Order: sequence, then C-alpha cells, then structure tokens
Amino acid sequence: MNAIGWVNTTAKERLYFFIWLAGILLLIVPRMIDINSFVDSDEAFSILLARQNFGNFMTGAIEDRPHPPLHVLMLFVIAHLNLHTALFGRVFGIAGSIAGFFILTRMVFKTTASMPVAIAVLLVFAFSDFFLYRSTTIRPYSIIIPLGCVQLYFFVSMLREATTESRKLSISHSGLRWWTVSSVFLMWAQYLSVPVTGTEFLILALFLDRAAIVRIIAILAAAALGLAFWYYLGSVNAPSLTETWWATHRPGAREFIFTVLTFLAQRPYRQCG
Repeated sequence: MNAIGWVNTTAKERLYFFIWLAGILLLIVPRMIDINSFVDSDEAFSILLARQNFGNFMTGAIEDRPHPPLHVLMLFVIAHLNLHTALFGRVFGIAGSIAGFFILTRMVFKTTASMPVAIAVLLVFAFSDFFLYRSTTIRPYSIIIPLGCVQLYFFVSMLREATTESRKLSISHSGLRWWTVSSVFLMWAQYLSVPVTGTEFLILALFLDRAAIVRIIAILAAAALGLAFWYYLGSVNAPSLTETWWATHRPGAREFIFTVLTFLAQRPYRQCG
C-alpha cells in the first residue's frame, strides 16, 4: 500500500489492516518456538528418504503408499541442494501456513457478512494446536494447507463472480487457471482431495463455457490417472491398507467427534525421535 493509497483509506479499513498485520505476526511466533527441535518417526522417515540416491528414493516413495509423492519430491530437491532438510522442511511449512492464512483472510473478509464469525474462523486457523502442529511438521500437511487454501479461494471467487455478473467463465480466466493448477498439485499431495476437487468442478461446470469444461476435464483426468498409476505401483505385492498397524478398524461416531474437536484444542501426540 503506497502513501497516497493509505491517506485515502478510511479509519475502518486501517483498523482491519492493523488487525491483519497483528494476526500475521502472532501467527508466526508460535510456529517458530520449536522450529529446529526433535523430529518424530514419521518426519525422520521423510528426511532419510529424501537423502537417498534417486533410485532408492523412488523405491521408498512408491512404497509409501498412503501418501502421494509431491511432498517427498520437494524434500528430495532440498536435500540434494545440500540444504538442511529438517530446518527447511519446517520453514517451508511455516511459510505455506502464512500464505494460506493470507489467502483465507482475503476470502473470509470478502465473503462473510459477520465480522465476529470471520475473526473466529481466522483465530481457529491461526492458533489451534491442530493447525500449529500440522503447519510445522515435516510431512505432507505443510503443503496441503496452502494448496487447499488457494484452491478454496479461487473456487469461492469464481462462484461469486459468475453469479453476480451472470456470465460463463472461459479457459482464459486467471482464477480458473489458478484453481486448476492448485487442484492438480493438491491431488498429488493428498489423495482425499480428489473427491473435493471433483465436487468443486461439478459446481463450477455450471458456470463454465464448453471449451473450459472439456479442457479442465482433460487436465484433471490426466492428473487423476497418473495418481492412480502411482498408487497401483505401490500396491503391487503389498498388503491392503486396512491390514496395516495404524488402520485397525473403521472409525465410529466417537472417533469422528474427537477428530472434529482436535481442530479446536487437542494437539496431536508427537514422539521424540
């Protein structure tokens, strides 16, 4: 914001700016507390895998079937640039969390009529122990958070534009391009994002022209097929995921409620490694 723009802003707009700035600073501080402390067993697996030569790395990445490859590929690049893998892994997560918070802030203040509701949403994201842990751990969550925020932001932005202006969006629309790119990367960071992306596309398709629909279907289908092939490679001669030690039974209502509550207060357990 330049000096002329600042002079022309209202007192309310200046207040919102300072609230946002304070939020960013408060967001950074708790995430820096244990930035270079111990790592747990899952984090150690990611770090050690990234340090392998390319052949061993690909073998290990494919065998890590529950997780798509995007995050470990990022760590592999960091490790082979002779950078501190653990430290940069955490820094990347913190930077991604801040970027996600910035995008979420813009979306919430634009789309939420109630300021208390908007602030409550941002406070949960900024200070919940769940999100503090996920944004600093050296695991895929650190890139899922910003990618998910980018995807959601452009999804909501395009819906608002299409409904207010009553026109079809074309493939040249910048928001559609950003949504598509973030969706592809998100799919390769988290398998569970595939149904979310599919649902968003079905909604967006109501507001897209024919050429855009065909192009986006082709792109998303290619990404999904590639992801399915990656999963298949990890499934060859491997037991079912339901037979692994951490997937012992189907979660019930109690487990679901507990999971929801962790977004507000409960910090996931981290072992010293």
